[in-house]
Amino acid sequence: TIALLASGNETTTAAITSGLRLLLDAPAPIEELRRDPALLEHLAEEILRLESPAQGMFRRVTRDTTLGGIALPEGELLSLRFGSANRDESQFPEADRIRLHRPQPGKHLALGIGRHHCIGSQLARQELVSAFGALLERYDSFALAPGSGETHYAPSCFGRNLLELRVSVV
Repeated sequence: TIALLASGNETTTAAITSGLRLLLDAPAPIEELRRDPALLEHLAEEILRLESPAQGMFRRVTRDTTLGGIALPEGELLSLRFGSANRDESQFPEADRIRLHRPQPGKHLALGIGRHHCIGSQLARQELVSAFGALLERYDSFALAPGSGETHYAPSCFGRNLLELRVSVV
């Protein structure tokens, strides 16, 4: 239970913070989101794809296999990198930018897949939609606070969490 609560809280707050940083760096989608709040669901998917709060998981190979010409023996431990897969240009053209009209929004690995799919995925999505909806409704503009400096992430093999994000709002 504790793992469920901690995982759900930390990953969602990381996604909100990282998503805000994405919009600060490339604010072009903001006006379209204000005009059409239904696109907030697409924004949530793009944030999850671009800034996957869980960057990867370890998995054990269940049978001898070959992947990309590499032999993987049964029992081998792999580090699957969702964050990297979610920026694969062959799957996501213009992979490094928010595209509110991307075909098949949500076709990413940020929330796992199959039996490893995040049990709180729908709640996480709704929290992103609600957070960004409130932010865009309440504030006319937001920007990095003066003197914010460079963005730094917590060192981690698992997650992607900004250490700090100072924002000025009007």
